[in-house]
Amino acid sequence: MHTDWTVRALEAGVRAVLSASAEPDDIRRTPALGGGAVYGLGCYRVSAIRLFGGELSQVYAVRAQDGPDGEDLRTAAVLTLPNGVLGHFDVGPDLPRRDELEIIGTGGKITIPDPRLCRPGHIELERDGVTERLPVDPTGEWGLVGTAADSYRIELGVAATVIAGAEREFGREAAIAQARVLESLRRSAKTGRPVPAVRVMEPQREGGALRTALWSHGAGT
Repeated sequence: MHTDWTVRALEAGVRAVLSASAEPDDIRRTPALGGGAVYGLGCYRVSAIRLFGGELSQVYAVRAQDGPDGEDLRTAAVLTLPNGVLGHFDVGPDLPRRDELEIIGTGGKITIPDPRLCRPGHIELERDGVTERLPVDPTGEWGLVGTAADSYRIELGVAATVIAGAEREFGREAAIAQARVLESLRRSAKTGRPVPAVRVMEPQREGGALRTALWSHGAGT
């Protein structure tokens, strides 16, 4: 992060919201296709919270169900991060559009509207009651602003790195850690209880089938 944007220390939390108006038959509301609040939208907010707050030790989620036989229509959660920091988010595919990330520190806060695509072209830095608007891509290096803006080219760059076999900043371990948190959130929402982070083993071949074993901390060896 640019030194002029620093809010001294992340000691308070990370807050995120994301919602979108989707019809009942939309893929984002179809569990069989990976829909639902957590899988369809929460994955983006969890990724951002982990990026700025670190790995989690516990999650606590509540949900509103999408009909009597449906999955999570809306989910809100509190995530326990290192050093006493809390992350919290709420998501839902049936609400008016909201998309914001807030990073709260000891000396101020940073608000990022539309944090995935950065379409507004700015972030807001608030210190001592004064709010500044700062450009998200001041040199145009990432192609996030202007008439030729295309944030998806970053994803294509990552894909090219994978194909080339080059070292990546976020690789397989990061993907497994993300899946671990999403599974914990779904378990917590279903049981109505806080859930420790779920550990994910390396994929194992057993009986000719590839399976991934997941279990809670302290369960299994």
